[in-house]
Amino acid sequence: QLDTSARNILILESVERSVKGHFSRNANEFLLTDKPEVTHESTTTLLEKIEALVSWLIPVGIEERLEHVLFNYDWILKLREFKASMNLRLFNRVENKVVISPEKDALFYFEEADSTQEKSSFYPVKQAEVDSMVLHINQTSKQYKDAGFDEVYLSIIPNKVSVISPNMGKYNHVIERIQTDSSLKVPLIDTYKFFKNSGNRYYLSSDTHWNCEGRELWLKEVNGLLKK
Repeated sequence: QLDTSARNILILESVERSVKGHFSRNANEFLLTDKPEVTHESTTTLLEKIEALVSWLIPVGIEERLEHVLFNYDWILKLREFKASMNLRLFNRVENKVVISPEKDALFYFEEADSTQEKSSFYPVKQAEVDSMVLHINQTSKQYKDAGFDEVYLSIIPNKVSVISPNMGKYNHVIERIQTDSSLKVPLIDTYKFFKNSGNRYYLSSDTHWNCEGRELWLKEVNGLLKK
């Protein structure tokens, strides 16, 4: 429920590797209502709580969760780091979901760096796909403005590999192609222009996510818009 006496702003944000999935259709996940949501006191039974606990433990990823709980101590991490280092030095081998940079100073998620993966920065994106994404972004913006938002912005966060090692393959430049499309009617929070010549300054060295400095840069841009 929007407060019509306030300035209501919506940001459509996506990381680069998910941009096709997010904008291949209109976004409808954020629902608005004229009536406040009615909340009721929880009447969860003991059996329901047990079922919820079981469903948390059993889903896909249970191995990873157990590994994190049982083996995520500092001294064990040191052993695992040593093993990973030996695998790399002696056998030039890394974990199968990781791609190492040509300079061997950064790790990338395989979905971002492997050109055979559809979410990769190096997977071809046809102009018709860009046209479709821009159309859906525009339609989503109009949909939420009609619903009561005063402003709608677009923000696409670049893949780590797109910033640090864009020459690892034939970069598809999907962010720039969307953001510079003449049909785009949605104003931008353009992170790419700051990140693209920064090297690894704004990303964690062993993770695909931005670091505190990168996040702070994005937040500064958002706050700049809010103050206008």
